[in-house]
Amino acid sequence: MKTIKALVAFLLINIILMNLSCSTAAPPKSRAPAEKQAEAGTSLSADTVNPELMPGEPAKESKSSPKIGLADTESEPFVSEAAPTVGKTGSRSGLAAPSGERKNSESGLKAGLVDDNTQYNYFLDFLDRYKDTYGIRPVPVQNRIMLSIMDERKQPIPNARVLVYNDKKVLVEEIQSYADGHVLLTPPSDATGLWTIEASTPDMGAKKSGVSNRLSFSPQGLRNLELVIPASPAQGTRWVPAPVPLDIVFILDTTGSMGEEIERLKATIEIIRDNLDLATPRPKLRFGLVLYRDRGDEYITRSFPLTEDLKQFQRYLAEARADGGGDTPEDLEAALAAALEPQIGWSTNGARLSFVITDAPAQTYEDGIPYNSSADRARAQAIKIHTIGTGGLDIGGEYQLRQISQRTRGKYIFLTYGEKGESEGGAPGAVSHHTGSNWTADRLEAIIIRLAKEEISLLSGETVSVPSDDYYEARAIPDRDSESILDELFNETISRLIDYATAPITRASRVSLVPLSLSESASASEKKNAERFGARLLQMAVQTNRFTLLERNDLQAILQELELSLSAIADPESAAKVGKLLGAEYLILPTMITLPDSKTDDNAWEIYLRLIRVSTGEIISVSRARIGRTLGYLD
Repeated sequence: MKTIKALVAFLLINIILMNLSCSTAAPPKSRAPAEKQAEAGTSLSADTVNPELMPGEPAKESKSSPKIGLADTESEPFVSEAAPTVGKTGSRSGLAAPSGERKNSESGLKAGLVDDNTQYNYFLDFLDRYKDTYGIRPVPVQNRIMLSIMDERKQPIPNARVLVYNDKKVLVEEIQSYADGHVLLTPPSDATGLWTIEASTPDMGAKKSGVSNRLSFSPQGLRNLELVIPASPAQGTRWVPAPVPLDIVFILDTTGSMGEEIERLKATIEIIRDNLDLATPRPKLRFGLVLYRDRGDEYITRSFPLTEDLKQFQRYLAEARADGGGDTPEDLEAALAAALEPQIGWSTNGARLSFVITDAPAQTYEDGIPYNSSADRARAQAIKIHTIGTGGLDIGGEYQLRQISQRTRGKYIFLTYGEKGESEGGAPGAVSHHTGSNWTADRLEAIIIRLAKEEISLLSGETVSVPSDDYYEARAIPDRDSESILDELFNETISRLIDYATAPITRASRVSLVPLSLSESASASEKKNAERFGARLLQMAVQTNRFTLLERNDLQAILQELELSLSAIADPESAAKVGKLLGAEYLILPTMITLPDSKTDDNAWEIYLRLIRVSTGEIISVSRARIGRTLGYLD
């Protein structure tokens, strides 16, 4: 088992480094355990490869399957909480030599990722379920507010200096904005009064002083804030130099279970420069390294500063040798602290990424530097820490890694055996989840490449293409009655609505489900379908057990009191007024739309759900369901 884990870590770094600026498109392979959790992760596609530098199998375009089915699949005895429903597909690695002198390794790994800031409420539920796990440290997460720092063109300002003051005018923290201009704030849940944010543009040199602006906010108020600074960048269109600075520091567990690919990495790293020359836009790329083990081993940490020099980085890697360990937890806390020391040399005007690669949880020594403190330091410097769980990482290790990545706005990456959607031979189901181009579990290196390229794109002023078409679809299939299919559809749709909510929703949260809204010109069959779909939706809301559903017996009387019609509740402001009189904290607003006939699409109706936070009237989550015409009544 140790040998298998060892193959994972250094093969991963090898591929990340070789492909950072030029994505591969080799057929995906697999290598890790996974859990039956179809909605826990999102996988990303890579770009195509330059055939001169990455020879071997022909580059393939990403498949765009019509479905990712919720079919029965196999899983290993040990499972990762974060992994999606998957099936084994085996694994392999390939070698290809462009000139007979150098070899380029293709990854034998498939992986998915979890964005716990996007699936915020799902993450809160995960934390609550495993809160008694040993070795866990407290990380602020409950009262999360997302702040966007924008310039006068309404474009994000990266590396803005942000000061946060409480209601007593005391400075609470000083932090930087990330590449997308966002800052994650978590004031105490019991904080009161008005707090103040003061943000200023990044240092533009001696000839141009920073511009600032202020914003007052309530810690119990809106979950999404925007602060506009009346300024524009000196460089014309972007707030960072050209070429775009990109720092990447690998934090690598080098205990005995992580070892045999060190020599492979040393032998293949020479092709990195060739691939980096093809980057568009070409970044000013620097790599750094932190190796770590545990107390009692030959060393606890070894740090190597960021460098543009490939030969120098090779000398760093020459120091890596797998040994020691044996008691499972390793001193990740010391490694995180070392990665944030000044001698690493992080840039202040670019993007800063770190990748933790380990198969073991962190030791939490009483006299150590806690990982939650290091996560806060990284957040203050706008360093994204992406964490990668390999091999047999236990739930305690996953818990810690996900806390670290969520706090720093990174992703948790997990290895899988490859999702078996219809495009890969999986059986079609009655209900399927569509996410834009229907990404399935992808090559691990492709995910890492995409994450780095997103940072480069954000800093260079380019638009990052992210799939936006996300919905569940139901269709009739043999041997299943339509009621059970609709129940499955609405169960998934409601679960997604809650998982992606930007405010905490617990079983004690009071939620009211408003009757399905239709246009005033709806036909008789549309009204009949709305009644049927609404009944199934209500039934699933009762059974979901994710919140406390309030009865709506007094809804008509409240509407009369407010002089509102049922269709008027579709407006969030009106819905908030209704919610207050109902005694609800949140309101679910469903709307039914009849879809136009299509020769390529059997869907006839769409149910659009919005989740309203009553205290602020803001929409905190949306979810969509599409229903095939054979599941409803037609004219």
